Amino acid sequence: MDIIITVFTVLSMYLNLSSNPNSDYCYNADIENGVVNALYVFDNKSDYLTPTYAYQFTYDEAGRLSEKATYNWNKETKTYEPYYKLQFDYNGLGYELSHCLWSKNTQTWQPADESMVYFLDNNHLRSVTHYQHEQDTDQTTVSHLFVQDPYEDYLLTLLANANQ
Repeated sequence: MDIIITVFTVLSMYLNLSSNPNSDYCYNADIENGVVNALYVFDNKSDYLTPTYAYQFTYDEAGRLSEKATYNWNKETKTYEPYYKLQFDYNGLGYELSHCLWSKNTQTWQPADESMVYFLDNNHLRSVTHYQHEQDTDQTTVSHLFVQDPYEDYLLTLLANANQ
């Protein structure tokens, strides 16, 4: 699978964001040995920079993004509070991207409420399946998308919805 998010992708994203002088936001990153471990977003619309979001990145041994956690700034407690995280699970034919919310009641990450599976079916056929996970039930397929890689300047796409 040639489409993965790596250490270099995240670093490039940060460099592109931070180089825009007209942005309403300012960015600060925790970078160690060329690896972005955290990204802090500040609102730049008033006279003072105001913390807004924080992102924490985790990578696997191959340098691929394995987790991106998002935190919202709480003005009252002046701390970042967990909001959601994206988990990347790679296999030989693609990867699964899962979305998990934070539970304030249990102070833990909840099981995935949504996931997308990216898969290389044949030599040039990619499929994306989107699942929505319901509490105490099996996952339900929301949609399935097949995308044919460009062949002689054509891009063929078939979308099939399966609301079950």
